Order: sequence, then C-alpha cells, then structure tokens
Amino acid sequence: MARRGRPTKEDYPLTDRIGRVEIRKRTPGSAWQARYSTPLGRQEHSLKLRSKDSAHQEAARIDQLLESGEYEILSEERATPNLTFAQFVDQEFLPKYRGWGDGTRRTGRSYFNALNRVFGSKPMAAITPRMIEGYLARRRDDPDKPLSKATRNRHLACLKTVFKAAVDWNFANTNPAEKVRMEKEQQRVPDALTEEEVARLLEHLAEHLRPVVIFAVDTGMRASKVFGLTWADADLVTPWEDPSGTPKRGMVTVRAPKNAEDRVIPMTDRVYQTLVRQRELNAQSDTPNMRVFPYEADFVNKRLIWAAEEAGIEKHVTMHVFRHTWATRLRDRGVPLDRIKELGGWKTMRMVERYAKMRDPQLQAAIAALNG
Repeated sequence: MARRGRPTKEDYPLTDRIGRVEIRKRTPGSAWQARYSTPLGRQEHSLKLRSKDSAHQEAARIDQLLESGEYEILSEERATPNLTFAQFVDQEFLPKYRGWGDGTRRTGRSYFNALNRVFGSKPMAAITPRMIEGYLARRRDDPDKPLSKATRNRHLACLKTVFKAAVDWNFANTNPAEKVRMEKEQQRVPDALTEEEVARLLEHLAEHLRPVVIFAVDTGMRASKVFGLTWADADLVTPWEDPSGTPKRGMVTVRAPKNAEDRVIPMTDRVYQTLVRQRELNAQSDTPNMRVFPYEADFVNKRLIWAAEEAGIEKHVTMHVFRHTWATRLRDRGVPLDRIKELGGWKTMRMVERYAKMRDPQLQAAIAALNG
C-alpha cells in the first residue's frame, strides 16, 4: 500500500548538510533535493542537479541568503514562473506526491495526458481560473467526444491536487483551480445483488476468485481492506456464540487509520470454512503469502465484469457492489441500522441508508402489517 503524506527521511538514504541547508537524494541517479527553514515555514524542493559538487555550491548560496535574511529572493526563485505544468507534473508531482494510491495514480496519468495537451507547455504561474473554466467548458461541449460531468470533475480534482502541491512546495504562489467549483453530480448507487445473482456469479467465476466474493459478500469490507487483509488479522481460533447459543469460531479484524478504532467482524460459517481452506492452500504453496487474498482490485474487477456478463447479470459488478449487497442482505433480515453502521464502519446513518437499501419484500411486509 502506498504511503500517504510527504516523503520521509528514510526515502533519502544519501544526505549532507551545508550550514542551514540539508541536501539529500533518493538514489545515485536522481536529482539532489534541498531542505531548509524560512519565516514562511519549511521549504523543500529539487535543485535539479545530480552532481554533488554542484549541489554543494547551490546549497552554500542558499545558506548565504538565509544568513543575510534575504528570504524574498528565495521565495521569488522558488515560485519558478518558467516551470511548465508538464515539467512540474513529471519532475516534481508524480515522483514526490504520496497522497495518491496506486489505482488513483494510474487513473491520474490518463487525466494528465489530456491536461498536458492544453496546459502542458504553459508556465505554472500563467494558468488562471478562467483558463481552467474554459478548458472544462470546451470538453463539455466537444461535438466529437464530450466529457461527462463526473469526468470533468475528475479532471478538475486532478488540477486542484497538482496546484495544491505546487503551492505547498513553493512552485506556485496561488492555486487557480481552487476558485473553480466542482459541478454537482447525481450520485449513482450500485444495485445490490440478490442471493440468486450471487450464486450465478460464483458459478461463472474462476474457482480461485470465488473465495474473494464469498468473503466480501459476508463481511462487507471495502475492497482495499479485503486485498490488504493479512493472516495476522484473520483469527480462526477465537470462539463466539450466535443468538441461539450455537458456538461459532472466527473473527476478522479490520485495521483502522491512525487515531481511529479497529473494528471486529465475526465470521459467518462459510467465511470461516473459506478461510480455513485458503490457509491450507497457502501453507501448501511454494511461495506462501502474508496476504489472505494476494490480488489487486483491478485484476479482480475485470474478471467480475466478465463473469457477470456471462451469467446474464445486468448490473455493473465490481468489488464495491458487494459492500452494498452485504448491507442490504443484513437489512433484509431485519438487522437494525445502527448495528449495520458499526459492523460496516460508517460514520453516519445517512451512509448506512445509502448502502442498505430496502427492497420490495420489506416494503410489502410493512404495508401488510396494516391488515392486522
């Protein structure tokens, strides 16, 4: 999983210090980075120099400016008005930014291909909110290939992220995309699968991927958590009892981000049986894996779409639909929404209601209650 936030010290094994300026680089072939403090805060940027001697000379010059208090000169230099959008993206943003996971990074590259055709050769300082609004309007009205509202918003979100990083790293003084508003989208909620559709999907899915679907449908875990689950968090020993007092085994721990609480999901019988079999197969493998499901989401999603088509399921089936299916199945069985909220890790009841849709039999039963 990709790290979030700025690069850490461990990312730069080669370091040196010239006065108040620390210089460092990731690999012998990369450019030296400078790091120092001014009254405006900590400054980090590339020196665009690969030679250590040249980097020392530039660091010494910066140190002299710091010593004499000429911070404005450094600030003007760091604004780098001649750096183009494409140069910043290729040389600074993509190598250094840690706020995107692998999937977002892959999608972002396709957005950059489109954005570079318009903004690539323009200096960062020359790009204005009006130019961005004009670009989005032209893509909306393109007679040959108009962009949907959702895709236009993704392009704008990409620009907002790039310019925010540019401002934070002192490659730009302002964020022109910040003043451009996102268009309001009508959110489409995936249709939960019925029990019969889940069974048909499993029939048409490759055998080695069926455990992934069974696990997701019965735990409701997000795709990132499913594919990030390790055997250390799949407890096949701890006992628990269902409401009838029947003994069961198995707990899944869902690790939460920092400063949040982990949550524990008891295993259904088929999840327990599935994981016992998975562990046996993993132990027999020549290359045992720490992950329970050693796949990438994109790989599995493609095969889910193919299997759904073969099964005649007229719904967009990806890993995300299983979270909706799980929540809706619980609601079908009369599980209170507050319990679904806790098990699913949602923060608001509004999100629970979005996922746990009420289906026709429940509505019919509600009206039938009036007959009594």
